[in-house]
Amino acid sequence: MKNNTTLHGYNPMPLCDSHIHIHHSDRAGLPITIDDTCTFIKNLMIYFSYDRLNIQALTPYGGALDLAINTKALYCKAKLNKQFAPEHQVYVNANLMHVFNTGLSPEEELLRQAKVAYAVGFDGIKLLDGKPIFRRQLGYGLNDSRYEPFLQFVIEHDFPLVLHTGDPHEMWEELVDSNGVKQPPHFDSSFVTMPQLRDELEQMLEKHPMLKITLAHFYFWGAELEQLSAFLDRYPNVCLDIVPACEEFFDLNKDPATAREFFIKYSDRILFGSDCNNWHSSESLDEYQHCFGNIINLPRNYLEAKAPFRFVDNDRGEITPLQLEEEYLKKIYHDNFVRIYGETARPVNYDLALELVNEVAPIYNDPSTIIFPDREKFGGLEFTSLASREINVKNLETMAQFFETK
Repeated sequence: MKNNTTLHGYNPMPLCDSHIHIHHSDRAGLPITIDDTCTFIKNLMIYFSYDRLNIQALTPYGGALDLAINTKALYCKAKLNKQFAPEHQVYVNANLMHVFNTGLSPEEELLRQAKVAYAVGFDGIKLLDGKPIFRRQLGYGLNDSRYEPFLQFVIEHDFPLVLHTGDPHEMWEELVDSNGVKQPPHFDSSFVTMPQLRDELEQMLEKHPMLKITLAHFYFWGAELEQLSAFLDRYPNVCLDIVPACEEFFDLNKDPATAREFFIKYSDRILFGSDCNNWHSSESLDEYQHCFGNIINLPRNYLEAKAPFRFVDNDRGEITPLQLEEEYLKKIYHDNFVRIYGETARPVNYDLALELVNEVAPIYNDPSTIIFPDREKFGGLEFTSLASREINVKNLETMAQFFETK
């Protein structure tokens, strides 16, 4: 059986996927065990030739709340690295949650969670705080003073951040559907505009120029490379990932020559990523091509394919690849990730990981113990249930046993 690299003739260099997720259920909504998730990660790394992979732990910002997401991500990291490191390594960025009335102020709670994440062995932190719907729910921007103690801590500890700020520009625009009917913008006047989101981020970066930060999804700025270039020049510690928001690739494709110059100039500031999710855990590696090939191969084709290609199920025409030379591919695929996160993943503190499991387990056993914030003050954020409660009770038992035995 050919793996993805051999099947498509890609450069056989080591590949680091800087941005995947794990979810509490599959595409059909069926709950997933934590060991099935480990199987998914193992097979993903084998089939797509990853030597490193970074889980961005993330719970939804509405609907079902997965309080076990950080512990599950830690478990995957600890178990798989115990089996396969250093040939294959799993890194994890912690999810920070803004959902509790803990008695602490917002700045105290953010700082507390960051300290816990660092101590237990996460490799960085993932924030959704600049995503428009979450920004509306929070009611304040990244330039707010509530972030200050948290930001000081991550800078002092050289702790990387991945930040989702914005969304594709089409979300604010009036579009015409296939029948020629105008459709209102997805984001109405109740949402912060993209220029304001960028201004809030820049105010944060002005205060904290040493912050080690990667902006997800190319910062949704593929349509205006001159402005993006000026931004990167102003903030030399900022990196981008090319995790597929497919709109960005079509924006970049409007001027292939300029895009190629941009990727070469900033090749030491761009990270490869896929946004894959654990919606499939079959032992059949051939099925991974069907389930994940399109989303992983979009950025790979864009960077190194030899001829124009089409993105599946899209009628926006062919995409012209950059055909980057190996020296630039090596940075984007591998070296930039290792520079930011290190040659080896940070070790997991099993005792502290067990404490996290034991903090979450009682909530799943008795959900009435969870204290949600005042929803009116929190912009209407609603959590309808604990995600996959029954399976997560079993998952937490599995994780507790693992961390107890070390």
